[in-house]
Amino acid sequence: MALWKVIAQKAAGTSHIKRQVPCEDAFAYDIVRDNQGHEVFFACVADGAGSAKFGGLAAEYVTENAIRKLRQIFEINHTIAEEDIYVVAEALHDELSAIAYENKTALRDFSCTFLGFILFENSGIFFQIGDGAIVRCTDGDTTLVPVYWPQTGEYQNMTNFLVQDKKLGNLWIRTTSDKTSKVAVFTDGLQNMALAHDTQSVHQPFFINMMRHLESAQTPESVALFNQKLLLFLEGEQVNSRTDDDKTLILASRF
Repeated sequence: MALWKVIAQKAAGTSHIKRQVPCEDAFAYDIVRDNQGHEVFFACVADGAGSAKFGGLAAEYVTENAIRKLRQIFEINHTIAEEDIYVVAEALHDELSAIAYENKTALRDFSCTFLGFILFENSGIFFQIGDGAIVRCTDGDTTLVPVYWPQTGEYQNMTNFLVQDKKLGNLWIRTTSDKTSKVAVFTDGLQNMALAHDTQSVHQPFFINMMRHLESAQTPESVALFNQKLLLFLEGEQVNSRTDDDKTLILASRF
């Protein structure tokens, strides 16, 4: 039975550190079992808009509650369909709207991206609003491919956010009927390192060593140690010399 090994970290960008602003990215994930004992892997990341007063709070709220709501749907129905993603996204939009109203502030102050997945034993559902990306490879393959290319807005360095469209016209959802063996989801702070923009493909060298180390970790303790090394990597000069933005990465491989 295939089991997931997961590492996940976020780190503030140097521009945020200089301005003494905390990291405005967020992530959440959970793993439960279905009726056959197979693991079901839920993950979500969000990037609070730099121009949004409460973007970081929105990202935290969205990731935590998206995973909670999706898990509840699965526990009741024993499955998840594409329409469930819309239901959850609509609920999150409405809840952020209510919070903005209660705090007498504009809804755009709670702007954040929204992307993630639910992976079953032999299928998956992927969703995305905004930039950042999800990349994966199927069982028997070693080449990571993007599920979607990052969404861009009307102008350069702009993207879409969960709260900007009540009808969720920017929500992309894809269902696959194959087995994902490796997967990563990350915010836009890592895009220029993880993606090859000229070919709209994954920059494989960025992930090769990390995936190799994760695959070689055979105990929970070794996975936890590698997770701490991931944080050091995200906070280190190799990454900070390429981006001054916040960065978040969830990386997972099946045993």
